[in-house]
Amino acid sequence: MGDWAGYLTLILDGAWVTVRLTVMGAAVALVFAFLAGLGRLSRHAAVRWLATAYIEFFRGTSIFVQLFWIYFVLPLTGVTLTPMQAGVMALGLNVGAYGAEVVRGAILSVPRDQYEATTALNLTRWQRMRHVILPQALPLMVPTFGNNAIELLKATSVVSLISLSDMTFQAQVVRSQTGNTLIPFVTVLVIYFALSMTIAAAVGALERRHPRAGRGALMDWDWSFAWSIMPQLLAGVRITILATILGAAVAAVLGLVFAILRRSPNRWIARPTAFVVQFIRGTPLLVQLYFIFYVLPDIGIRLPALAAGVLGMGLHYATYAAEVYRGGIEAVPRGQWEAARATNLTARQTWVHVILPQALPPMIPAMANYLLAMFKETPLLSAITVLELMNQARSAANFSYRYVEPMTLVGVFFLVISLISVAILRWLERRYARRA
Repeated sequence: MGDWAGYLTLILDGAWVTVRLTVMGAAVALVFAFLAGLGRLSRHAAVRWLATAYIEFFRGTSIFVQLFWIYFVLPLTGVTLTPMQAGVMALGLNVGAYGAEVVRGAILSVPRDQYEATTALNLTRWQRMRHVILPQALPLMVPTFGNNAIELLKATSVVSLISLSDMTFQAQVVRSQTGNTLIPFVTVLVIYFALSMTIAAAVGALERRHPRAGRGALMDWDWSFAWSIMPQLLAGVRITILATILGAAVAAVLGLVFAILRRSPNRWIARPTAFVVQFIRGTPLLVQLYFIFYVLPDIGIRLPALAAGVLGMGLHYATYAAEVYRGGIEAVPRGQWEAARATNLTARQTWVHVILPQALPPMIPAMANYLLAMFKETPLLSAITVLELMNQARSAANFSYRYVEPMTLVGVFFLVISLISVAILRWLERRYARRA
């Protein structure tokens, strides 16, 4: 018992590191969100271009890649960061890119006549933004900033992979010292869930209060080396795409199951389902992958690394898909349900022939968004030995002691595939907008 008390203290020390990482990362993200968000609205084309480039780059590449680039590649330029500093920078830059669009959208939502009124009062641009626009836009940012804060909290688990002694890292230490995987990872899941609920409660309170030298040689790009590792990276690309497609299929099926169960009139089914969905959505994907790959074998369930990764990603994103399904199902007019009952259709026939054909098409753009998000989180699978793109790049870098080429190429692969996915997403949105 005494040993376990010591191990719990170790995990709690890691929890404190996680909290500090979250707070500092959120502060950096907030600064970059406002700088880039306001930059997107600048009158100067160069400022708009820089802000757009920052947003698209950090949204289009995985935080895993960004973290490894900052921690392993930046030192080659003479800029050496501690794991905490690298984690704060990676989290801040990544989440700040998403926050920038929140800032821009909230400012653009302020009615046009407010701008015209400030012009009539002869206010400067700074006075208009400070005294009129931001006071109306800030309350609109709070809910989405809350979502971003929870996402940032969950992303802190990634920093354990560069040896920062956060909660996930300490759980790994406890597992290696005790051989017990269940207790440390369940403890970590519970603490992450409690922290995410704390953030959600704080956001809710805010909403109620405010309603609406030598480094040059190391940095030289070696094209021959880049071409030599290309087959290895392409093999990783194939695994990455396969894991994404299979994970998306699992998420689509389980998400529909969750959505239907949450609509059950039986509260003993609906309420536990809602709790499970919230619990999975409120804990980091990396911790869930560790749980599936390392804890389940203790109870006799052993899965290959790829299968564990697909199951973990599918289960995690099924909770988001469930909300998309639920929104689409609830958008079907009530009269359609009544007409199905009037024609004496069974429950299965009602779902298959009436409800889902109307509910599914409008969901496609939102589901495509989550497919893109899942693709960008596939580097997490390297933590459970899946030979996806990031793992192959790390292998090449560790073998050659060259990080610039493999890490940069990984970023390029992710960016190109993400941009292609975004183009497909926009095509789908335009197609279904025309149908509507």
